[in-house]
Amino acid sequence: MVTWSRRRWLAAALTMGMVSRSWGQEAQVDAVRLATTTSVDHSGLLAWLAPQLRREAQVVLQVLALGTGKALAVLGRGDADFGITHDPEAEAAFLAQHPGWLRKPWLIGRFLLVGPKADPADVEGRPVTDAFVRIAETDAALFVSRGDQSGTHARERTLWAAAQIDPRARLGTRYRSVGQGMGPTLVIANEMAAYTLVDEGTWLALQARLPNLKVVIASDPLLDNPYAILVRETAWAHGTQDPIGRAAHWLWNARTAIANGFVLHGVHPLRPAP
Repeated sequence: MVTWSRRRWLAAALTMGMVSRSWGQEAQVDAVRLATTTSVDHSGLLAWLAPQLRREAQVVLQVLALGTGKALAVLGRGDADFGITHDPEAEAAFLAQHPGWLRKPWLIGRFLLVGPKADPADVEGRPVTDAFVRIAETDAALFVSRGDQSGTHARERTLWAAAQIDPRARLGTRYRSVGQGMGPTLVIANEMAAYTLVDEGTWLALQARLPNLKVVIASDPLLDNPYAILVRETAWAHGTQDPIGRAAHWLWNARTAIANGFVLHGVHPLRPAP
């Protein structure tokens, strides 16, 4: 386990403009620092997992919820013990730059394209790349981007590239990059009646507060959203003897139970990775 002090952890949190949060910290359990995506946090998944981790793995999580790019940077500096992220290309680059880390495929969700109920670009039910083309070509269509180097932002960039569109050049002021996490980005899209890309879990958790938006595309191979656990090889090898390994092993081994048990408004937004 990486050695750390409370002062160093708080300094890292303040450097990232975040405040760490721990659930149920008790004397008989170990605290482990997790750098993860805002989507895992905003969907309610972490809060749902916390009591199970405390009870079954004797671990409490101290969480920095960031975009995947920032979460990987935190891991690279040694300011977190393990990570949960959702950008396979960025994860592969991280592993190449930081020998001694493992990537364990964990859960698979999906991204959704949501937009104004009037659907001015008429994209509902279309292939997602066609939808991005129509958004670019429709003067009344706005698009809100997270713009925060997160996994969701990376997928958005991939979709624009697949549609062969530079959104800043093509949409101009109709393209708003807000540099925010998933929850705030949805709030802005709702206020602007704009399209945006969102993970399904966060959408299900927050949709009641977003009266101006609806799902316009939910089914497309390009919308698969794989989450992975990143952990040091030494912690993984030590397994239950190391609090970090214990947390990572429990989460990975329980992935099928997690996918079956985590339900939002009657929907299972996740499935286990093979």
